[in-house]
Amino acid sequence: MYLTSLFNAFSIEIIKYMELSDLLMSFLAEPDILFATSCAIAVGGGVAYVVSKFDRKRAQVKELKGWKSWLLSHRILYRLNPFYSLVVVAMLIYPNAYAGLLGSWNAESIKEGNGKLYNFDLINSISLDQQKRRHFQDMQIILESERYVFLYEKSKNRSVILSRDNIASIQIVAQGVDN
Repeated sequence: MYLTSLFNAFSIEIIKYMELSDLLMSFLAEPDILFATSCAIAVGGGVAYVVSKFDRKRAQVKELKGWKSWLLSHRILYRLNPFYSLVVVAMLIYPNAYAGLLGSWNAESIKEGNGKLYNFDLINSISLDQQKRRHFQDMQIILESERYVFLYEKSKNRSVILSRDNIASIQIVAQGVDN
């Protein structure tokens, strides 16, 4: 969800440029997503544990005998408590919703110009706006994947995708070339 909402803000097709390993590891892009997921799992697990304790006490009070006990104890759906299904769904919904919101917030932050600016030099020139370019100035990094670097150029309000193999050097603008 994080990558989808982040890339949609810049009109980048996520499926074209991301690999499965990038998608599976996307929760590490922001530690907040991992924290929200861990909290949801801990709270959901705690609630499920407390409810299971109450269910065991309630089950000990009422014991069925005869055919009813066999019927109720051997039905598969009887063993699945609907409450646990709701807990699992809640554990999946809240972290994903938070990841989507965080992606939107980060996209807005990048578009506003909050973040470090970088200069990129390329090995091979690329054609952009009917011009061959080897140097990009004042670019913000949206995200890096295994094969690509996704950049945003605020002055022209556009996103640029560069192959990692084509990047010769990267400099932080504040430091200059000598540092």
